Amino acid sequence: MPGLVAPLGKLRAGLTGCEARHSLIDAETLGRALLGVALSPKEPTGVYHVNHPEPVACSELLSTVIDELGLPWAGTGIGVDTARTRTAEDPYALHHLDMLAVDHWFADERVWQDVDCEPDAGFAATFARHAPWYRQFLGRYVTPPGSASPSRSPSPVRRPHAVRR
Repeated sequence: MPGLVAPLGKLRAGLTGCEARHSLIDAETLGRALLGVALSPKEPTGVYHVNHPEPVACSELLSTVIDELGLPWAGTGIGVDTARTRTAEDPYALHHLDMLAVDHWFADERVWQDVDCEPDAGFAATFARHAPWYRQFLGRYVTPPGSASPSRSPSPVRRPHAVRR
């Protein structure tokens, strides 16, 4: 979420008309799927792309996050081109915007069939359940109204290095 909320702080708006689709899943549902695979007598074949079967459009994703987190620019929307102009001087925000503006959707319902497990209600419902935690955690990434930049700039995700013996 920091990679989503920090650019929103730069934009001070959601994106309108951005129908790029994204695969999403909440931690509880992912945990149920993982446990289902671990306990299943069926031998898994290949890779599971575990996500909710219904992709979420970028505009819906951003408006849900803005509304549920109570961000001050709820109801404000701009197009992708305007958003790129606003983030042109911030490579971090521009990179995340560019990632949001194209499809990142993986159609794979096998895990739900293979382990006889149902996905949860979908992004809007599950995010609403977790929004209080996200509000507390992500507060440091949100630009308060009247401020020039977030109180803390998020670091890129670092992957652990392989341990060599």
